[in-house]
Amino acid sequence: MCEPRHKRSKTTLREQFLRALGMPPSEYIVRCRVREGLRRIWADTGTVEAASIVAGYRSCNKFYRRVGRYTATTPAAFRGLDLDVFERLLDDCVR
Repeated sequence: MCEPRHKRSKTTLREQFLRALGMPPSEYIVRCRVREGLRRIWADTGTVEAASIVAGYRSCNKFYRRVGRYTATTPAAFRGLDLDVFERLLDDCVR
């Protein structure tokens, strides 16, 4: 899709992305989805299941596993956190 316009192969684009952000594009997308789900949970806009669906997960269990991998806690633990603590945890999630 971007190859004809920017004259870069998928491999070159992936390597440049990896150098710039330290992770492949697919990993970055997963982490962004987790962050979006956690933002919705923190803002108390619904259930964990609803937040996982909005973030693009068909399975609430998979969302739980991803959150656990990146934050070492459960999604529900993000409800009611102080804003500073919440933002710090989200920053750690993307790195």
